[in-house]
Amino acid sequence: MTIVGEAALDADGVLHGWCWDAQRPQDRLLLDVSINNEVVASVIASRFREDVRDRKFGDGYHGFHLILTKLLELPGGCAQISLHERRSGYSFWHKTVGEFSLPDGLESRIAACKAELGHLAWSPSLLNSRMGGKIGTIRAALAELNLERHKRRKSPERKPSKDTVLR
Repeated sequence: MTIVGEAALDADGVLHGWCWDAQRPQDRLLLDVSINNEVVASVIASRFREDVRDRKFGDGYHGFHLILTKLLELPGGCAQISLHERRSGYSFWHKTVGEFSLPDGLESRIAACKAELGHLAWSPSLLNSRMGGKIGTIRAALAELNLERHKRRKSPERKPSKDTVLR
């Protein structure tokens, strides 16, 4: 597809961004905004954006700005919002608002982080340090996470050096 663009929905309900078609570089594209698959507003992408011009997307007059605040006040508070160019029907942006979902693979990433923190909690530099200052704070924070190591490694025994006086 030759249509490219970016959009963002601010917390206050303002939708803004840009849209450009490489096959029609001078055209100002008509965009339809859909909420839950129903077209609720339209806007012409014709506002000047210096960043778009600097990135060589036409002459830079491909930006848009639309206030959706009232349209987002839906019963249930959840909505699927999408932007598509009217002539081609191509949808170049969509967002779900009012619903929270965790990214795929988050549980395994959390487990990996806990494992790394567990190794850090038992590192010799923390075990052999005094409990004050930054290291003490880090050690206390790690302890609060209830990180336990399955098998506690023994510290390597130190062999006396030539300069060590044995008593």
